[in-house]
Amino acid sequence: MTAIVGIQLKDSAVIAADALITYNGRKYESASMVKIFEKAGYTFGFAGDSQAADIAAYLWTPPRIAYTKDPVTFLVGTVLPSLRKAMTEHGYVIDAADKESGWDALFIINGRMFEVDHYFSWSQDDKGYYGVGAGGATALGAVVALAPTDEETAKAAAIRAIQISADYNDSVGGAIQVITQRSRNVH
Repeated sequence: MTAIVGIQLKDSAVIAADALITYNGRKYESASMVKIFEKAGYTFGFAGDSQAADIAAYLWTPPRIAYTKDPVTFLVGTVLPSLRKAMTEHGYVIDAADKESGWDALFIINGRMFEVDHYFSWSQDDKGYYGVGAGGATALGAVVALAPTDEETAKAAAIRAIQISADYNDSVGGAIQVITQRSRNVH
C-alpha cells in the first residue's frame, strides 16, 4: 500500500511518498521501486495498482508541456487522453471483481498539482493539500495540522506526514521520497 501527500504552494508544489511495496502479504523495499517519478517535466506519484504506475513511469511518452496554455485545459485535453491511451495500449485493465483495483495519482505540471484517478477524472483543492493511497488520509490530516507555509516547511511537513501515516498503517513505511517542482511562471 501507499501514502502519498501533496502540498500546493504559491509558485511550487511538494510531493512525498513512502517506499514500501506490499504484495500478497509480503513487504518489498528497494531503491529501484519508487512511487514518485520525474519525467519530461512532469512530477507524478501513483498509489494503487503498480502496473498503472509502471506504465506511466516507464512506457508512457508524455506530451511536451505547453507552458503557455491554461494548465487545466492542457491536463484535460492533452495529458489525460495521452495517459489513457498508454494504459490501454499496454494492457492495463481494472479488475471489476477486485474492489481494491484501480489507482489514484498526484500530478504536478508547471508547479500546479492535480489529483487524478483511474477514471481519468481530476480534481484540485484550493486549500492546497492532497493525500492518496491507503495511508493518504492519515498523511493528509497530518500535513493539514502542520500547516506549512513555504517550501522548507512544506518539505518538513510532507516528511512528517508520511512518518505519521507509517506509524498508523502497517502497509506504509520505508524511505521517504520528496520532490519539489517549481512553476516556470509563464501562465
